[in-house]
Amino acid sequence: MYLTVKQAAQRLSCCTKTVYNLMKRGELPYIKLGTRSIRIDEDEIARLMERNKVISGAGPKYPL
Repeated sequence: MYLTVKQAAQRLSCCTKTVYNLMKRGELPYIKLGTRSIRIDEDEIARLMERNKVISGAGPKYPL
């Protein structure tokens, strides 16, 4: 299923400007339909979230 920028922002719990920035940086692939319509594959949203997942306790250990 393809989402609008607004729908993608809702799925990511962010604003539309963040979605546009992700697309501009090449982190979120999209399809441009005509001059004004953009669609984002919801599978790409899932991949973005998976790539950016942080697992608690998996970060670097620093000595205290």
